[in-house]
Amino acid sequence: MMQQVPGRTLCASVLLSGLVLASTALAAGTATEGKTDPWVEHARKLQARPPMPFWALNRMRSGDLRAVYRYVRSLGPGGRPAPDFVPPGAEPKPPYVQFPAPPK
Repeated sequence: MMQQVPGRTLCASVLLSGLVLASTALAAGTATEGKTDPWVEHARKLQARPPMPFWALNRMRSGDLRAVYRYVRSLGPGGRPAPDFVPPGAEPKPPYVQFPAPPK
């Protein structure tokens, strides 16, 4: 899904990864209320696991990263933390969705 922004195209997955990054940084104490620069630096160095397109965040303009940060802060307190990483070959705790679906 693509959203047109004046002079730019914003991919929804990049915005989603920015939201995840912002909430993770806030929870970890990397960023604090009103102080976006530590979060911007965190976004520049981030190397996340797929499917998060961290490379797009690494290349975002500082002003755009600050806008994502401010948007996430405007959403209020976060919900439950994301589940822990499950290495390849290990079975995650249910519920989960498997792509592609296993053969029948």
